[in-house]
Parts: sequence; C-alpha cells; structure tokens
Amino acid sequence: MFKKRAAFLPVLFFVIVVACGVNEGRLDEAQATLSELESKGVPLEQLSRARVYLHQARESNRRNQPGEAKQAYSSLLEHLEKAQRFYDEKVSTLGPTIQKNRTKATEVREELTGMQVRKIDSILAVVDSFKTIDWLLQANNIAQELVERIPELKEDEEKGAQLRKDIPGRWEFSQRTISPVHREVDATEEKIFNFFRDGRVEYIQKKKGQSAQTLKEDWEYRSYGNYDVGGDTVFLFIDRFAAVRQNFDKMSISGDNFQDTVWKRDSHETYDSTITDGSQDLFIVRDVLEEDFKRARRF
Repeated sequence: MFKKRAAFLPVLFFVIVVACGVNEGRLDEAQATLSELESKGVPLEQLSRARVYLHQARESNRRNQPGEAKQAYSSLLEHLEKAQRFYDEKVSTLGPTIQKNRTKATEVREELTGMQVRKIDSILAVVDSFKTIDWLLQANNIAQELVERIPELKEDEEKGAQLRKDIPGRWEFSQRTISPVHREVDATEEKIFNFFRDGRVEYIQKKKGQSAQTLKEDWEYRSYGNYDVGGDTVFLFIDRFAAVRQNFDKMSISGDNFQDTVWKRDSHETYDSTITDGSQDLFIVRDVLEEDFKRARRF
C-alpha cells in the first residue's frame, strides 16, 4: 500500500527521475493508488490535486521537460500521502459508527408503519450497498442523515396514523368546462378515489362532452392497486390500468366556402394491462384531497 512506501519516497524519487523525466512505471503506480483510494470512497476533492499533478508529470515527460516532471511528481506524492492519511484517519475506522447508527434506525423502525418503514428500509439498503463496496464514508454519511431524520419520521407516523383513519371512502372531483363565447362547449371531467379499508384503491378518471369548438371527448380510465400513507400524503401503488373507453370526435371544415362541418370519430381500442414498473403510481396530499374532492361516502 502507498502508506508503507512513504518512508522510501525520498530515495526512490532520485532513482526514478532520469534525464528524460519521471519513470512512467512509477506514474502508473501512482495512478493505481489513486484508483484504489477512489474505490474505497475517498471523496474526489481529496484526490483532485493529486490527479492534476499526475497529469502534469505525464505531460512534462511527453514534452521532454524533466525539471517540471520532477516537480509535479514530488507534489503528486505529497498529495497522495495526504489522501492516504485521510482514508486511514477518517474513513477506515467508520465501521462501528455505521453499525451503531444502523442499529438505532432499525430499533426505531419497529415503532413505525407504512411509508415510514419503506423509507428506512430503502435508506438502509443504500447504506449496506456502500458498505459492500467499502465506501465507508458515504455509508456513514447516509446512516447519520437517517438517524437525524428520526424525529421527522416519528412526526410523519403520527400524521399518517390519523390520515389512515380518515381516508377510507369514496372521494369525488368534478369539473365542468363551458364557454361564454362558444355555447356548444360543455364537458364534464370527473376523478374518483375509492380508498378501501383493507388498503386497496381504485382510481377512476373520465370525461364526456364537447371540450372545445372542434373536439368532443368521451373516455374513461381505471387504475387499481394498493395505497399507503406517509405523513400527510397518500401514495398509490398501481398494478393494473384499464382503458374502459377512448372516443374522440374531431371537427373539420369543408365545402367550397368552408362552411360545412364534418365530425370524424377517432376511437382507440380498450385494454386492461398489468403494471409492474411503477409508471402509473401517484400520490395526493391530504390538503389537496380535502380541498378539491368531496367525500361521497365512507367505507
């Protein structure tokens, strides 16, 4: 390891600097040390100066400037030593601290439910991934951030517990589109959430009527899945999406004087699909649900 070679650097330096510059083999060794430190999670800012001097040493060799190569290589070794010291003092000893924070988060997890548990699990998965590749500094930072978020997670748990009691039922939104100029424009759009007490959810979206001077719409889509709560937010995890109907009538103008109107229907096939990629997942905040929707019934 580079640290063990540090005491021999003054001697090695004069051996490897020859008339044509710094031996390329030694520069390759320095590159390998840089790569190893980076692979162990030493931050790039701790390695950036060493990279600069490595580049300068190679360029000086290429230009046949042995003095500049010697100076750049000397600075390179100095910054590699600093990076190695940073790893030895700040990174390599972080294992017990990471485990301590991980244990604390795991204990708190037992007191939580719903999205709070999902958040802890997902963050701990990242911590474990970094530990697996020996990126202890990154693992420690994330584990520490998780512990600092524990009060927030507990507060979200309290909000979520109340929301979980209040939300079951049928929530309806309706919006009518009309025009004072074009009286033929009259369409109604509806959105309906059915939140069942067993955690299932059905989300209905539909629209019918003439929504513009040249467009009539008649469509309905239904989403099915499960819901969970986190804080003041409801999260919908959709695993099935169905197009019940998809009809669009578009008006065009024809005739010699462009006074004849023709409506042409554009109907799309209906379908019922299984969703596995989360592309139809959505969420809604409690304030939006209560302000924009009306509870039609309780479940």
